[in-house]
Amino acid sequence: MLSPAVRDALILATLLAGSSLTIMSGTTIAPALPAISAHFRDVPDSAFLTQLALTIPGLFIVIASPIAGYTIDKIGPKPVLLSAVVIYIIAGSSGLFLNDLHSILVGRAVLGLSVAGIMTSCVSLIGAIYLGPRRNAVLGYQTASMAFGGVVFVAAGGILAQMGWRLPFLIYAMPVILLPTMIGLLPHTKPRDAAARADGAGDGPIPWRLLGLVYAGALFSMITFYTIAVGLPFHLAGLGHPDPLDAGVALGVNNLAAATIAILYRRIRVFISQRMAAALTFLFLGAGLISCSFATSYTQILFAMILSGGGMAMLFPSMVGLVLRDTPERVRGRASGGLTMSIFLGQFTSPLVMAAAFPGGSTAEVFAGAGVAALIVGTGIVLVVLSRKVTA
Repeated sequence: MLSPAVRDALILATLLAGSSLTIMSGTTIAPALPAISAHFRDVPDSAFLTQLALTIPGLFIVIASPIAGYTIDKIGPKPVLLSAVVIYIIAGSSGLFLNDLHSILVGRAVLGLSVAGIMTSCVSLIGAIYLGPRRNAVLGYQTASMAFGGVVFVAAGGILAQMGWRLPFLIYAMPVILLPTMIGLLPHTKPRDAAARADGAGDGPIPWRLLGLVYAGALFSMITFYTIAVGLPFHLAGLGHPDPLDAGVALGVNNLAAATIAILYRRIRVFISQRMAAALTFLFLGAGLISCSFATSYTQILFAMILSGGGMAMLFPSMVGLVLRDTPERVRGRASGGLTMSIFLGQFTSPLVMAAAFPGGSTAEVFAGAGVAALIVGTGIVLVVLSRKVTA
């Protein structure tokens, strides 16, 4: 029989590990893409299709997230999570044995469907299990686990890719070890009515205006943030650092900065509101992008990565916190699904939006433009928060 402390620790570890699967879905096979393209070189448009294998899960996450949220509100988050993890294991590891590039793409699309269920149900379960300051801490830990996962899974994928392009797909089978604790420890029920009332989000009206602002903020922040992931290797090459390892280290520093600040999120929230934390997301992200645009050395790039990573560390916990705090329990799954959709829609459309906003612009110009936009949004949020305090 597990003690309450051990049980609580295992539940938390399970939710954090489950959340990190969302990062694993996109990053793990990235180092193997050149080898996959070479293996299927006789397939028409193999280079494009191989790149699509990396991005197509994001599109299907966007499509499936609202459906996952609706299902969670009907049957609860645990059945959705268990089903999604099983699908994740099968679809994610399908590249181990599939011999057709188009079939691999289908597997990647189904993987995206499962990620939508995992992400939305993990957020809903956190809302069900944790309240108040404890929830703030868990949301910070969740962001940190996702950031650390981004570093670990890319590194593991790179190591395995050196031994064969199929082997990184093996990592997608690892969540099988989470199934026993998910089945045995995670609660079956949705949040208790008493807990929902204590959380200030019982059966009240749906805060459509707040949700719209949160979704718009998540969409915009991911569009601007992903300009770094897309443009940084090219920017570094222009600065005389064409080695892919340099880009990998810089992005790793970005993730580590995000993980560090996310762990401290609970302490940060003691001093500022969730809305102000969201504002800091845009201010630090904007400062990081602008610093990156003016950087002339690798050291300055790393400093810019710390700034932007620190800002993104507060995006997820602040916006999820707002959704969980102010949304009635009866629609929390759909509200979480909408947030998941906004985040991944921002990731998927970032290159398209930036190409349209800055046609023919250099990476430095794109970084600067995105950074200025982020600073404007962050400043606007700060002014709104301060004006409300003055008039209160």
